[in-house]
Amino acid sequence: MEVEGSGRFSCFHRGEERQPPFDQDTIADVTRITAGIEGFYHEAARRLPVDEMPELLSCIHAGGNCFGLADPVTNVILNAVALLSGGEHLPSPAQEPPPPPAGGWSHVAFQSYMGLRAFMGAYFRYLSDTQARRYLCLASHDLSLAVALVRHDRFAATSTELLPDGGAIRAALAAAAREAGHPAPDVLARLMTAQYPPDLLRPVMAVLQQRQPLSAQHVSQISDLLARQWPPNRPPAYLEFRLPTRGDAPAAQGTDGDGSLLELSTCIGRDLVAHIKIERTRGELEYIPNVTFHDESMKTKVACCIQVASNLCKHGVSGPDYDASPCEFIQSLKLQLLDTIHGCYIKALAKLPRNAWSPRFRRALLLAGHGYGPLDTVSNIILSSAWYSFVFPSAHGAESQLPQGILSTRSLSRLESRSLHGMVAILRSTFDVDGEAIADSDHDALVKLNRFNCDMPTIMRSRQVGEQENNPFVAATVAAKHPQQAAFADFLGSLSDNKRDRLSYLLKAPGRISDDHWDMVNAFLHEECTPMPVAAQMEVDAAPSDDHWTMAYYREDCPFTTELRAPLGTPGLVKFRPREMPSIYSKPSPMSLFALAPQQGMFQFTSPATKALAFRKRLDFVRAELNKLLREYCCQHPWEPIYQLDIVCGVMESSRSVVDTKLYHANFLASTSAAMALSERKLFFAEFWGPSWPQAQPIFFPKNPSSQAAESKLSNCSLVSDYMASAGRCTICETQGSMIVHPPSGGHSGDIKGFVDLYPNYVNDMYKIGFQDVQEPDILYE
Repeated sequence: MEVEGSGRFSCFHRGEERQPPFDQDTIADVTRITAGIEGFYHEAARRLPVDEMPELLSCIHAGGNCFGLADPVTNVILNAVALLSGGEHLPSPAQEPPPPPAGGWSHVAFQSYMGLRAFMGAYFRYLSDTQARRYLCLASHDLSLAVALVRHDRFAATSTELLPDGGAIRAALAAAAREAGHPAPDVLARLMTAQYPPDLLRPVMAVLQQRQPLSAQHVSQISDLLARQWPPNRPPAYLEFRLPTRGDAPAAQGTDGDGSLLELSTCIGRDLVAHIKIERTRGELEYIPNVTFHDESMKTKVACCIQVASNLCKHGVSGPDYDASPCEFIQSLKLQLLDTIHGCYIKALAKLPRNAWSPRFRRALLLAGHGYGPLDTVSNIILSSAWYSFVFPSAHGAESQLPQGILSTRSLSRLESRSLHGMVAILRSTFDVDGEAIADSDHDALVKLNRFNCDMPTIMRSRQVGEQENNPFVAATVAAKHPQQAAFADFLGSLSDNKRDRLSYLLKAPGRISDDHWDMVNAFLHEECTPMPVAAQMEVDAAPSDDHWTMAYYREDCPFTTELRAPLGTPGLVKFRPREMPSIYSKPSPMSLFALAPQQGMFQFTSPATKALAFRKRLDFVRAELNKLLREYCCQHPWEPIYQLDIVCGVMESSRSVVDTKLYHANFLASTSAAMALSERKLFFAEFWGPSWPQAQPIFFPKNPSSQAAESKLSNCSLVSDYMASAGRCTICETQGSMIVHPPSGGHSGDIKGFVDLYPNYVNDMYKIGFQDVQEPDILYE
């Protein structure tokens, strides 16, 4: 039986990629591929009543692309009829392409092929263009089948429904349509991801799947179906809510009886009253994939592809040396697992009780909050942080210098990378009753982690684990570069089954961890552990004097540092001298001449005290912006709870030069009112513009006009509902290695508009960040 998530279609180690249908020549033969796609258009033209309705030919040429969530021919028909129904999207007669010579459709077929590649790159984050073309080739360029193959090949649970997904597929389809030159990309994306009445959808899809010629009446039925899509294919009414205080707002929460979320009445004139009722959509509606994707025919197609791959990819008797020859599949799998672990870190922060998020706990999390261990990943993160905070506390008096939040996403990326190394080491160091390792290679360990969604207890239960001669957590703490390897390994190894069950009960309960449970966790640590005496205070230099300051600066195109001590506010220029600089420092945009000014954000301060001061200024700036955006969000969403900014999880800063207005992408967790204190914090994404921290501008360089235009853009924040399942794409953050979670529906700066292949930019970078040795102050104040 084929195991899901094993990379059957893309895991190559011994030259199988040179065998058809996976060989490079085959997947790069655009002429042959385009000829195959033309067959979809010949069939669609045969089935459509083009003699009776010749305008359909123009619709096919204009935007009858073969990609969508049905089979390719059905996609062509649906997309063409959608353009016919909305005639405003058709090209003018002068712009219409000539009829296909001798039935040829090579131009639109090529456009569809580019759209197919664009969709795969936009929808699957860690899929290279080479891998995408290989899946498309195996699926005969049937997009639905290609998606099913990737889900089978790379994800543990393929039983989840394709829609709804927060808008990820719609965003990817829009990017594909733009790449293919569709005249109305949003029309295609909305058509394929909308909901329809089942009594209309299923009969129409049944007719289309019979592969019989269609009549004009059939086309009319398709048009009627598309006109009933939800959300409707028409410009929505623009309503903006501005209810600054719920107590004084002219609104009332709806009752459970009528299912409404909010009712609002307000006077809009002397004798006019507006009544607005907000409620969820009612009635039974279905998505197209409910009929075309989640059915037995798709399972049969996937099974046929598995058989083809099995016949072509038979390894030798001894099998390949996986770790000696890593392939693209396993490289992608590492990054995919890091995303999964990143979601676990956000969930761990969301579950913490309010009184737990202290500077002392933050320090412990950033230094030693690893995700491997005997519990589930989220519980392991919380337990390891609480253990380190108790056993290895910060020096007396040092808490005032500890960070009040998390700014750089590299902090969590480092922890996620080290956690993954630790998980792999545990699986390779744990043996079953027959003396065989749970995983006999890193490759095998990564596949198992992917299959079980990084749930270590479930992996262990899948094998009958025997008595261990050595503590497997020793290998894990070494591989993960834990700051207290022996002590943490001993603690994890000392947890009996009863203790694990007790901790799991306290940490894994739904919602936020209660104060009572948190007190029990701390009481458990007091029973089991002894705090280590602090040998010396964390080195904290005195704050800069009133008359002098010290800074270091890094230039990317000519790495160097220089230290300068000069009176604050001294006018003049500083010329920098090349010198070696450690890689742990941040990298501002290239510049060599600046005016002297105190605490400029472009400078990397050298002492822990100045690092802490700069960090606090940056965090104050970010929190002020996020508070403004969150208040605006609450005003515009009066049917939702009132949110308060709680935990900043990471910020990405980007601009084309040091003088441009900066773009910021940020994640933060927000809490609801005290009455809902036991509910988990909610994750938000924010985009805002502003000067570089902390709002300093070099002299002698005029401001870029594009930055002035950027300042006029609207900042915003949005709720990311299911960050554990799907996240949006961002070319800006991904090329910088940032782990900011974006809304799946897009709409932010950097969302994908067409074909991209970001795989070469970040493969392995985030996975290797855990190997870097970084000192405590640099970890805390990144």
